[in-house]
Amino acid sequence: MSGGSYNYAFERIERYAEDMRDLAMEIVNRSATPNRVQLAACLVSYSKMLLKIQECLHDIEWADSGDTSDESAEQSIVRFLESI
Repeated sequence: MSGGSYNYAFERIERYAEDMRDLAMEIVNRSATPNRVQLAACLVSYSKMLLKIQECLHDIEWADSGDTSDESAEQSIVRFLESI
């Protein structure tokens, strides 16, 4: 079997994270008030966290599809949890 156990949900999360990063840049370019810069910084941090989650989702989905081992998914989850 090849990936796709969850219809490649990790790809949607990755796109969403990229959209949040792009939104942060738009906010700063549009109006760089202190509050807007703060919001942009929060969006960038949020995007980075989503990308870490996306990595776990990818590894879980591939393990569930039989493309990789359960251990690789477990290691990915542990790395994520240790990073927060």
